[in-house]
Amino acid sequence: MISIEVATNTDGVIDSWVEKRFAVTGRTLLYNDQRATKGSIVPDLQFDDPTKQPSGQNNMADMVVVLLIVQRKFAVMRCCCFRQTLNLLCQMFASILSAMKNTYIVVVLMVALFVGCSESDDDYPNTLIHTEELSFYVDTLAVGLENPWGMEFLPDGSVLIAERPGRLRIWRDGGLSDDLVENIPEIWAHGQGGLLDVVKHPDFNDNQLIYLVHAARANGGGSTAITRGRLSGDALYDVETIFHAHPLTEAGHHFGSRIVFDDEGYLFSTIGDRGVMMTSQDLSSHNGTVIRLYDDGTVPSDNPFADEPDALPEIYSYGHRNIQGMKLHPETRALWTHEHGPQGGDEINLIRAGENYGWPLVTHGINYDGTVITPDTTAPGMVDPIYHWTPSIAPCGLTFVDSDRYVGWRHNMLVGALAGQHIHRVVLKDNRVEHTEKMLEGMARFRAIEQGPDGFIYVLTEHPGLFFRLVPGN
Repeated sequence: MISIEVATNTDGVIDSWVEKRFAVTGRTLLYNDQRATKGSIVPDLQFDDPTKQPSGQNNMADMVVVLLIVQRKFAVMRCCCFRQTLNLLCQMFASILSAMKNTYIVVVLMVALFVGCSESDDDYPNTLIHTEELSFYVDTLAVGLENPWGMEFLPDGSVLIAERPGRLRIWRDGGLSDDLVENIPEIWAHGQGGLLDVVKHPDFNDNQLIYLVHAARANGGGSTAITRGRLSGDALYDVETIFHAHPLTEAGHHFGSRIVFDDEGYLFSTIGDRGVMMTSQDLSSHNGTVIRLYDDGTVPSDNPFADEPDALPEIYSYGHRNIQGMKLHPETRALWTHEHGPQGGDEINLIRAGENYGWPLVTHGINYDGTVITPDTTAPGMVDPIYHWTPSIAPCGLTFVDSDRYVGWRHNMLVGALAGQHIHRVVLKDNRVEHTEKMLEGMARFRAIEQGPDGFIYVLTEHPGLFFRLVPGN
């Protein structure tokens, strides 16, 4: 099987870029009897009407041509390892030779495979990406993911990948396993909600605890929840939900969410405003907040609002819109976040206990219809953002580089961009943004970014759904 990004328009007809160069006008790509849409991942590509093919060619030959086109358009077409290339060669040769006598197709196939697949011992692709400080390769580890939102690295070298529709995938031994982690909680895949993040306990080697943040239903609606369980084999056991945000609503907007453990073992997580702006200013609601818990879901007595009768004790900070990136700084250990603004006004913030970050009373953004939310971008008693993106990039996923592998990036913040479709490198100095750089522009919607235990930067994207790492050119 081979997986590629489809070079089609939304109607499934091969686009004009392809038509002009390879004269395959009018044919449609099919996957599972449905028309493919641009950016989708398609295993075992076929054309809908073999009778339209030029004389002397077959489906497999056209597939190879499209693979070459996709490679040129900076989509992803590569095999994960050399042995997979050999297996693919055998399968495709057999298909071609059973239907064809023209040997030139085999030559085209070999060119497509060895252009698209790395032959080096470390299996790196052959396109070097140049940035301001360094150059790197994109090493694709898995394709075909559906809305991947979070990842976690396990001591045995495997990686858990959370897919928003409600699957906890396993990447191990160089590939994505067909097996899913069993016994995860019921996931409410609703709007922007679903399975949103996965994190292991700081003492995972002793307790095997895995934490999931997800959307969950209850009587009267749903909201963001945190559930934990002990991982044994490919299943969770002793599964318990330790937190469920209130109020419950049927809205499909702004669930957050990320989980971070600090050095003292406190658990921080984020909840969006659920599409109702002013709830972020209401301390009787979890909406638009960062919360702080013990690892079992109980509330620390020194939380800033623990003793206020009209406030929810889990709240650590409030006045947020929708935080989808959170990480501790590798040196200062301060808690940094970024959050979505409306149209404009995406923010980077430094989180402090008890502070009000202003949404929606202050913002640099406007409503999607162009109307003004507030004329104020700052106000007494509210924390100004460290930085804001206007226009929006739709930030999602955040990590700090604390690895010697990336010369020139040390302690830089890396932010994924959904609408911006790039990785945003942010240089910080004295809690100020000194410089930014866009990388891999137009490649995909970047959903999560993490530094792995091996020091490499790992990335999850959607449209297409990829898992890859950045490998420095040196």
